[in-house]
Amino acid sequence: MIDAISHKCNIQEKVYIPVIGGGYASMNKSNQEFLEILSKVLHFNTHKLQLDINVIVYSKLRDEIHITNLL
Repeated sequence: MIDAISHKCNIQEKVYIPVIGGGYASMNKSNQEFLEILSKVLHFNTHKLQLDINVIVYSKLRDEIHITNLL
């Protein structure tokens, strides 16, 4: 996924990744678990990323998803 993003975007272009549907993508993960996995993947691949990546949390999920323990 990271290589696909980096090859299709220009350097310093902004990329938006929404956190939605983790439970419905046959992942059997909560939205919180999905966000934690996504965060770890992005941190692991930091050396490959030359893009501004913005992770978007849907406003109705803000009570369910906690971002304070991600960093």
